[in-house]
This record gives sequence, C-alpha cells and structure tokens, in this order.
Amino acid sequence: MSRQAQSWSNGSAMRTLWFAFLVVITMPLAVSAQGPPDSSFVVRLQYMKDDLPNSSTSTCLTIFPDGRFHMGQLSEFPRSGPRVFEDSLPVESLKSLSTILEAQGLKDQRTVALGPVTIAHGEIVWALIPRGEATQRLLFAALWASAGQSPKPFPASLDPLVQWVQETMKAINQRKLRPLKNPQSADCWLVRQ
Repeated sequence: MSRQAQSWSNGSAMRTLWFAFLVVITMPLAVSAQGPPDSSFVVRLQYMKDDLPNSSTSTCLTIFPDGRFHMGQLSEFPRSGPRVFEDSLPVESLKSLSTILEAQGLKDQRTVALGPVTIAHGEIVWALIPRGEATQRLLFAALWASAGQSPKPFPASLDPLVQWVQETMKAINQRKLRPLKNPQSADCWLVRQ
C-alpha cells in the first residue's frame, strides 16, 4: 500500500472512530441538559470537512457575547499542527449569528440518532448553544455524493449556521491573524460541557 493510500486509510478509520465517539458521548446529552448552561459563550462548535485523499480539516470556534472568538484549526491531511487564533468578530457578523441562532427551525432541531459513519467526502457539525435553562447540543454529518455513498445533506434548519461558519472562517483567514504562541487550548471544550 502506498504511503498516501495508507495515510488516507488511517485518516478515514480515525474519522470513523472519532465520529462514532462523538455520537456515543453526545446522544444522551442531546436530549437532556445537565445543569444550567454556560452563558459565557454564544455558541461553541466544531466544523470538520473531509475530501479524502485530498484534504481533511477541522475548525473549532467559540464565540463570546462581546464578539470575541477563539478559533483552533487543524489539518489532518495534509498534516499540519494546530493553529489557534483569538480576536473579535465585526458587529454585523455577530448580529447575523444571533439572528441565525434565534431562528425557530434551529431552536427546534434535535440531533438524530446515528450509528458509526465513515466520512471520506463530507462534513460534520457539532454545536453547543446555550438556551435559557438548557444547552442545545447538535451533531450532524452531511455526506457528499461519491463512490459508495449516497448524498445526505444537513437538515435545512442547520444550513444558515453552516454557511455562517464557512463565511466567518474565510473572513478570519483573510485577515491574516497571527496564531497564538503557546495557546492554552486548540479545542472548543465541547466534551466538557
């Protein structure tokens, strides 16, 4: 097996295991909240995109009420170390996010039970959204049409959030911010919630 094929195979297996792990740990949490939500953030989310064997990336984003953000980026294929950025969103971007998070369709959205899924071509979104006395927890995978996979889009109510994340990541990357030196964390603390 070639080195590139072996790397792709290992990455695909890891993504399957990671996604199965996410489903197992979050499914009970998607239904019931454990204690009051942490209102110190507006949303915490992780967006993963796989287009193997070409690329596999993960972005973790925490947005705070005052517009500050913490963003961690990691490329699994091609391999690169994590990079962490902190700065503030423009006011209009924060307002747009607030409008998206308050949409009734998104508020009513619930994670659907999923089994282990191998994602070679698709996206995963995992989000925590404080909502009064509870925290909404969402986990969805969208599969692109490819050999052996039928296309499966995100639920329509999730599309505005996914589009906002993609546009925001692009805008942040265009700002050419310097990554933090010795960051405390490259994740969004999703598992600890």
